[in-house]
Amino acid sequence: MLKAVLVVMVSCALAWAALALVQKMWPYPRRAPHNEVFGFVYAVVGVLYAVVLAFMVIIVWENTGAAQQTVYAEMVALRQVHDLAASLPAGQGAKVLAEERAYVQSVITREWPHLGHEVEPQTEQHAADLRTAMLHINPGTDPKQQVIYTHLLDRQHDWLQARRERTERATEGIQPAFWWFMIIGAILTIGYIYLFGVAKTWPHLMMLLIPTILITGMLMLVWDASKPFHGMISINPEPLKTMLTSWR
Repeated sequence: MLKAVLVVMVSCALAWAALALVQKMWPYPRRAPHNEVFGFVYAVVGVLYAVVLAFMVIIVWENTGAAQQTVYAEMVALRQVHDLAASLPAGQGAKVLAEERAYVQSVITREWPHLGHEVEPQTEQHAADLRTAMLHINPGTDPKQQVIYTHLLDRQHDWLQARRERTERATEGIQPAFWWFMIIGAILTIGYIYLFGVAKTWPHLMMLLIPTILITGMLMLVWDASKPFHGMISINPEPLKTMLTSWR
């Protein structure tokens, strides 16, 4: 949050300084006769950039929602694994329950802060141990235990798939080409305001600072939301914490 505020403040300061320079080098009487033409063109430029910016906001919002769904999918699969393992004989299900608890705790405390940055080896090991514990279950010839074991393997597949999607979503983001376009577009859209000739500096400054704050703030919001597991708008492991608490 502080970083975003600082970026907006620095952008406003630079815009103010640039306006003072433009006013000195290109006085407003030389620009004022063209205000009508500048206004028409700026309306088109502003609308085009607003459409593209809105499109970027929708993309990152949908990506964040999809990432949130992977967390819930993983939680549901783990809860079903827990319930199925608990219905097995103690000697069969105890190992699965222990490994599952260790895995969830590791995801919350170790893996979550590193999502999107690097692989957390201890959590990877806990995931492997949990999978091994489920595969080593021997249902024997009891039809009931065989059915439970079949469902357990199905939920194992769901869990691993949800985990894979979560880690992949954490590394997704907006491509650099889009960022270059958005930043250059912001500079051009804000810079166009300098072409207007306004007799008094303060009204011109207000014309400049309002779009600067809005555009810079929206870009910072898009940048923050493009990393769904970090930043101001981030997905937290609260569903997994709630599930872990219910097992105690």
